[in-house]
Amino acid sequence: VNTFEKMVDTAGYYAASLPGHPDHVIIGMNSIFFSAKDSSRCLPTDTSSGHAELNWIRRQLNSCREKKMKVWFTCHIPPGVNIKSTADGMQKTGKDCPKKVKMMWKEDYNTEFLALENEYRDVITGGLAGHTHMDDFRVITDAAGKPVSFFHINPSISPIDGNNPGFQLFTYDPGTMQMLDFVTYAFGGPGDAPGPDWKKEYDFDTAYGVSALDANGFYDAAKTICSHGKKQKDYEAYYEMGSKQIKLEPWDAYACGFTHLDRAGFAGCACAKNK
Repeated sequence: VNTFEKMVDTAGYYAASLPGHPDHVIIGMNSIFFSAKDSSRCLPTDTSSGHAELNWIRRQLNSCREKKMKVWFTCHIPPGVNIKSTADGMQKTGKDCPKKVKMMWKEDYNTEFLALENEYRDVITGGLAGHTHMDDFRVITDAAGKPVSFFHINPSISPIDGNNPGFQLFTYDPGTMQMLDFVTYAFGGPGDAPGPDWKKEYDFDTAYGVSALDANGFYDAAKTICSHGKKQKDYEAYYEMGSKQIKLEPWDAYACGFTHLDRAGFAGCACAKNK
């Protein structure tokens, strides 16, 4: 599976097998087409539509299922709620809370993608994204609330959103290609921590007591963060790489955002707690 050269220059998305691991495939999505702010018309209509991309993703997932391959997603903008913008709106006024919910992707694309994640849970391992500049994650669940997949959101080297610069080193099992853990390193930026050079900030496994970076591991981490005050404070510091510039208020918006990636589910969780 390798459509990089064929697809990336015309559509911006592609599929490629991992070197040395032909049964593991990366699907690099062009999430610009999904973005709630997208207004681009620079490519042909057969490739510049989010629905065209999602139809292509479905075909790739079908092919990978037939060939017993596992899939990783990568993209810039993650699916789910734009939690910071939503939280800012909720903080300004408690009225009409559901109307304050802002999405990362256009809602129909978000809904279709979450359905694909559930339909192909036997194929999809997880995903990696960025965009927010923060150290964060999302857990995709099924109708019963059980975890089926995840997106880890990587921190940014750029500090323009109030975060300290950060990067992460991941460990994985080369036999199974299971991601096991990551360590975050942060640089002194807008805040006064951790200092004037790169220093280890934290180890995800040690911080939240998980043994693997999979849907269940991130789901358990979310439960730990939301049920223990000390872990919540740790998460808030790690979120911005220790810059002390960002207040995660109201907290319910951030807590509900971990596992509620659709508008209705998020509103039912966060707005019910902020009436």
